[in-house]
Amino acid sequence: TSEGKHSLFKRAVPAKMFVQEQGFARAVAGIGEDTTVVMGHTRFPTVGDMRLENCQPMRIDKDFLGIHNGHIANHEFLATRFGLPRMGQTDSEVLFRLLASRYRKRGWLSHSVSVMEHVEGALASVVISRKTPHQALILRRGRPLALAWLPDVEVLAYSSDILHLSAALEGLHWRRVVLANGYAARINALQ
Repeated sequence: TSEGKHSLFKRAVPAKMFVQEQGFARAVAGIGEDTTVVMGHTRFPTVGDMRLENCQPMRIDKDFLGIHNGHIANHEFLATRFGLPRMGQTDSEVLFRLLASRYRKRGWLSHSVSVMEHVEGALASVVISRKTPHQALILRRGRPLALAWLPDVEVLAYSSDILHLSAALEGLHWRRVVLANGYAARINALQ
Protein backbone atom coordinates (compact mmCIF):
# COMPACT_ATOMS: atom_id res chain seq x y z
CA THR A 1 0.00 0.00 0.00
CA SER A 2 1.04 3.65 -0.09
CA GLU A 3 1.98 3.28 3.61
CA GLY A 4 4.45 0.51 2.81
CA LYS A 5 2.33 -2.35 4.18
CA HIS A 6 2.69 -5.50 2.16
CA SER A 7 1.95 -9.18 2.01
CA LEU A 8 4.07 -11.79 0.33
CA PHE A 9 2.74 -15.07 -1.00
CA LYS A 10 5.11 -17.42 -2.77
CA ARG A 11 5.67 -21.15 -3.06
CA ALA A 12 8.35 -23.45 -4.44
CA VAL A 13 5.90 -25.11 -6.83
CA PRO A 14 5.12 -24.83 -10.56
CA ALA A 15 2.96 -21.82 -11.50
CA LYS A 16 0.08 -24.08 -12.54
CA MET A 17 -0.14 -25.46 -8.97
CA PHE A 18 0.55 -22.06 -7.37
CA VAL A 19 -2.51 -20.35 -8.84
CA GLN A 20 -4.77 -23.17 -7.61
CA GLU A 21 -3.84 -22.70 -3.94
CA GLN A 22 -6.25 -21.01 -1.53
CA GLY A 23 -3.50 -18.62 -0.45
CA PHE A 24 -3.23 -17.32 -4.00
CA ALA A 25 -6.98 -16.64 -4.11
CA ARG A 26 -6.73 -14.79 -0.77
CA ALA A 27 -3.79 -12.74 -2.03
CA VAL A 28 -5.64 -11.74 -5.20
CA ALA A 29 -8.79 -10.93 -3.20
CA GLY A 30 -6.67 -8.61 -1.02
CA ILE A 31 -5.80 -6.37 -3.97
CA GLY A 32 -7.68 -3.12 -3.46
CA GLU A 33 -7.71 0.58 -4.23
CA ASP A 34 -4.85 1.22 -1.79
CA THR A 35 -2.65 -1.39 -3.52
CA THR A 36 0.40 0.22 -5.14
CA VAL A 37 2.33 -2.83 -6.38
CA VAL A 38 1.54 -6.40 -7.35
CA MET A 39 4.58 -8.46 -8.33
CA GLY A 40 4.62 -11.92 -9.84
CA HIS A 41 7.35 -14.25 -10.96
CA THR A 42 7.69 -17.80 -12.23
CA ARG A 43 11.04 -19.39 -11.65
CA PHE A 44 13.26 -21.17 -14.09
CA PRO A 45 16.20 -21.95 -11.79
CA THR A 46 19.63 -21.03 -13.11
CA VAL A 47 21.32 -20.80 -9.70
CA GLY A 48 20.07 -22.48 -6.52
CA ASP A 49 17.63 -25.31 -5.98
CA MET A 50 13.85 -25.11 -5.87
CA ARG A 51 13.17 -24.02 -2.29
CA LEU A 52 11.24 -21.11 -0.83
CA GLU A 53 14.30 -18.95 -0.03
CA ASN A 54 15.22 -19.04 -3.70
CA CYS A 55 11.76 -18.14 -5.04
CA GLN A 56 10.63 -14.66 -5.97
CA PRO A 57 9.47 -12.04 -5.31
CA MET A 58 12.28 -11.82 -2.76
CA ARG A 59 12.06 -9.72 0.35
CA ILE A 60 15.40 -8.27 1.45
CA ASP A 61 15.87 -6.81 4.93
CA LYS A 62 12.09 -6.33 5.40
CA ASP A 63 12.19 -3.21 3.20
CA PHE A 64 12.84 -4.35 -0.36
CA LEU A 65 10.92 -6.60 -2.74
CA GLY A 66 12.19 -7.63 -6.13
CA ILE A 67 11.93 -9.92 -9.10
CA HIS A 68 14.75 -10.76 -11.49
CA ASN A 69 15.00 -12.58 -14.78
CA GLY A 70 18.48 -13.43 -15.98
CA HIS A 71 21.79 -14.71 -14.71
CA ILE A 72 24.42 -12.80 -12.73
CA ALA A 73 27.67 -14.61 -13.56
CA ASN A 74 29.72 -12.97 -10.80
CA HIS A 75 27.18 -13.17 -7.96
CA GLU A 76 29.50 -15.05 -5.60
CA PHE A 77 32.28 -12.51 -6.15
CA LEU A 78 29.87 -9.60 -5.55
CA ALA A 79 28.53 -11.16 -2.32
CA THR A 80 32.08 -11.52 -1.00
CA ARG A 81 33.38 -8.16 -2.24
CA PHE A 82 30.50 -6.16 -0.76
CA GLY A 83 30.00 -8.34 2.34
CA LEU A 84 26.42 -9.20 1.43
CA PRO A 85 24.62 -11.72 3.66
CA ARG A 86 22.96 -14.71 1.99
CA MET A 87 19.71 -16.39 2.98
CA GLY A 88 19.30 -18.42 -0.20
CA GLN A 89 21.53 -19.55 -3.05
CA THR A 90 20.49 -17.33 -5.93
CA ASP A 91 22.17 -14.67 -7.99
CA SER A 92 18.94 -12.65 -7.72
CA GLU A 93 19.34 -12.28 -3.97
CA VAL A 94 22.83 -10.83 -4.45
CA LEU A 95 21.50 -8.31 -6.98
CA PHE A 96 18.71 -7.21 -4.61
CA ARG A 97 21.04 -6.96 -1.61
CA LEU A 98 23.50 -4.87 -3.62
CA LEU A 99 20.71 -2.56 -4.82
CA ALA A 100 19.33 -2.29 -1.26
CA SER A 101 22.74 -1.32 0.12
CA ARG A 102 23.10 1.38 -2.53
CA TYR A 103 19.55 2.64 -2.01
CA ARG A 104 20.18 3.16 1.69
CA LYS A 105 23.23 5.27 0.87
CA ARG A 106 22.04 7.41 -2.04
CA GLY A 107 18.67 6.50 -3.53
CA TRP A 108 17.51 4.39 -6.44
CA LEU A 109 18.50 5.77 -9.76
CA SER A 110 21.76 7.45 -8.84
CA HIS A 111 23.39 4.16 -7.89
CA SER A 112 21.49 1.57 -9.86
CA VAL A 113 23.77 2.40 -12.77
CA SER A 114 26.87 1.80 -10.62
CA VAL A 115 25.40 -1.53 -9.52
CA MET A 116 24.92 -2.51 -13.16
CA GLU A 117 28.58 -1.66 -13.79
CA HIS A 118 29.62 -4.26 -11.19
CA VAL A 119 27.23 -6.95 -12.41
CA GLU A 120 28.38 -9.37 -15.10
CA GLY A 121 25.50 -10.98 -16.93
CA ALA A 122 22.03 -10.36 -18.20
CA LEU A 123 19.11 -9.06 -16.18
CA ALA A 124 15.62 -7.68 -16.25
CA SER A 125 14.49 -6.67 -12.79
CA VAL A 126 11.80 -4.76 -10.92
CA VAL A 127 12.55 -3.67 -7.34
CA ILE A 128 10.59 -1.62 -4.81
CA SER A 129 11.25 -0.26 -1.34
CA ARG A 130 8.57 -0.18 1.36
CA LYS A 131 9.84 3.33 2.19
CA THR A 132 8.82 4.57 -1.27
CA PRO A 133 6.10 2.10 -2.35
CA HIS A 134 4.88 4.40 -5.12
CA GLN A 135 8.22 4.00 -6.92
CA ALA A 136 9.69 1.06 -8.78
CA LEU A 137 13.22 0.64 -10.04
CA ILE A 138 13.36 -1.17 -13.37
CA LEU A 139 16.65 -2.48 -14.73
CA ARG A 140 17.29 -4.10 -18.08
CA ARG A 141 20.38 -5.45 -19.74
CA GLY A 142 20.48 -8.36 -22.17
CA ARG A 143 17.10 -9.84 -21.16
CA PRO A 144 13.64 -9.24 -22.59
CA LEU A 145 11.35 -6.97 -20.62
CA ALA A 146 7.97 -5.88 -21.93
CA LEU A 147 6.30 -2.96 -20.15
CA ALA A 148 2.77 -1.66 -20.64
CA TRP A 149 1.09 1.41 -19.15
CA LEU A 150 -2.67 1.16 -18.52
CA PRO A 151 -3.74 4.82 -18.13
CA ASP A 152 -7.36 4.09 -17.17
CA VAL A 153 -6.28 2.32 -13.99
CA GLU A 154 -2.79 3.88 -13.68
CA VAL A 155 -1.01 0.52 -13.72
CA LEU A 156 2.37 -0.44 -15.13
CA ALA A 157 2.36 -4.11 -16.12
CA TYR A 158 5.43 -6.11 -17.07
CA SER A 159 6.41 -9.48 -18.47
CA SER A 160 9.42 -11.12 -20.04
CA ASP A 161 7.38 -11.67 -23.20
CA ILE A 162 5.35 -9.05 -25.10
CA LEU A 163 3.08 -11.76 -26.52
CA HIS A 164 2.11 -12.95 -23.02
CA LEU A 165 1.62 -9.38 -21.88
CA SER A 166 -0.51 -8.53 -24.92
CA ALA A 167 -2.67 -11.61 -24.35
CA ALA A 168 -3.13 -10.77 -20.67
CA LEU A 169 -4.16 -7.21 -21.51
CA GLU A 170 -6.42 -8.07 -24.43
CA GLY A 171 -9.45 -5.78 -24.53
CA LEU A 172 -7.85 -3.16 -22.23
CA HIS A 173 -6.57 0.27 -23.20
CA TRP A 174 -2.76 0.23 -22.87
CA ARG A 175 0.38 1.46 -24.52
CA ARG A 176 3.81 -0.09 -24.67
CA VAL A 177 6.65 1.47 -22.69
CA VAL A 178 10.16 0.79 -23.96
CA LEU A 179 13.19 0.60 -21.69
CA ALA A 180 16.25 0.31 -23.91
CA ASN A 181 18.80 -2.41 -23.30
CA GLY A 182 21.39 -1.37 -20.71
CA TYR A 183 19.20 1.18 -18.96
CA ALA A 184 17.59 1.72 -15.59
CA ALA A 185 14.44 3.73 -14.88
CA ARG A 186 12.62 4.86 -11.78
CA ILE A 187 8.86 4.86 -12.19
CA ASN A 188 7.00 7.16 -9.80
CA ALA A 189 3.24 6.61 -9.59
CA LEU A 190 2.75 9.98 -7.90
CA GLN A 191 4.09 12.01 -10.82
